[in-house]
Amino acid sequence: MKLHFSYLFLACVLPLVIGCKKSSKTTDKPAVNKSLWQVDAKKSYGADEKVVIKFKNISQQAITVYDPLIIEVEQKLASEGSKTQWKKMRWLYCPCGASCPPPPRRLDVDQGQARDFTWNKIEKWCDAQGKTAQQKAPKGTYRLKLTYKHPKTSEKEVHYQEFNLE
Repeated sequence: MKLHFSYLFLACVLPLVIGCKKSSKTTDKPAVNKSLWQVDAKKSYGADEKVVIKFKNISQQAITVYDPLIIEVEQKLASEGSKTQWKKMRWLYCPCGASCPPPPRRLDVDQGQARDFTWNKIEKWCDAQGKTAQQKAPKGTYRLKLTYKHPKTSEKEVHYQEFNLE
């Protein structure tokens, strides 16, 4: 009888003890990483407008931007399921045949400071004869690529800012 009472006691008390154990907190809300940048940009730019995108550092410390004078813009070509194809637009830092000093590889954007990127929607490259060739970017969806070093992890990260050309 004492043995039955012990099993009965364990069967009733054990679930209560286990149930009172501190549970790990879970939530249905997705984890949100706080952005380091406040972005001021339009969703669409008209035929006579330059693309101007302003990135303001809203973190607690300086952020290093890689290749700050190289404007990297990509044009959306096609989407297949979850894959999207992007084409890098051609852009010249220095005129064809000119001897220019290399651009800076890094730029520190201090807390509260901003970095503006301006693109005149003209794609430029050096042709086979060494002359500057250019063409106006067609209508479509584009994105600006900003590569920077995360101030806490020191890892390279990329921020893409999409926009449309009308």
